Amino acid sequence: MKYTLTGKNLEVSEALALHVRAGVERIAAQRGDFEKIDTVLRVQKGDHIVEMDVYSHPYHIYAKSSSNDMYASIDTTLARLERQLEKLHKRDDVAGVHWVG
Repeated sequence: MKYTLTGKNLEVSEALALHVRAGVERIAAQRGDFEKIDTVLRVQKGDHIVEMDVYSHPYHIYAKSSSNDMYASIDTTLARLERQLEKLHKRDDVAGVHWVG
């Protein structure tokens, strides 16, 4: 799995990087292999915004959230990704498509 973490208008601390990495690895362990995950952390007008792009053939999944706390934004974005992946898995199970992992 290819993984990138980018900070815009902020310096990504080791603690933030570990928090994001732990969440991404947890989701990857539950939902299977991903080709690539791009994460962008940014601060804009006091809002802490997290955007994640997950590429898993044949899908591209995008989630975004913002709040006053970066850790809360990360957790919300990861929860949104999990819900989207759960929905895709259920839909694919009905259609007879099997994910790797």
